[in-house]
Amino acid sequence: MRITVVIIAVLLSGFSAWAQDIRDYRWKNRLLFLSVNQAVTVTASEAAGKYMTQKKAMSERELLLFFIKDDAIFDAAGNSVDLELPAQYYPVAGGTVLVGKDGGVKLLQKGIADPVRIFEVIDGMPMRRAEMRRKKPD
Repeated sequence: MRITVVIIAVLLSGFSAWAQDIRDYRWKNRLLFLSVNQAVTVTASEAAGKYMTQKKAMSERELLLFFIKDDAIFDAAGNSVDLELPAQYYPVAGGTVLVGKDGGVKLLQKGIADPVRIFEVIDGMPMRRAEMRRKKPD
């Protein structure tokens, strides 16, 4: 009887307890969500092509790339990610959302944003400027 109650409680609580919380990234990473609506894998998409050559620049900016396709979320390697996102983090179909380390939406754009544009927005952020000053060689 006791086991039955525990099983029912787990089922009623939902499986979202196993999903990664978006707050885990706060103050650690900037997040870039690209909506891919092409009939290809996310890593073969035009959006992936724009960003996969920019790994060093993305790493310097502590920027993590995610793709959204058919209501599923994928990391930069194309692996499905169980990540719960607030509604404001979902880009319009074929669009872009940039989220700062503070969790705020910094850019919301129709269409896939060019990496240079994303880097300009990030480099203009006060937190990023402070990071660059701290990393600057004497």
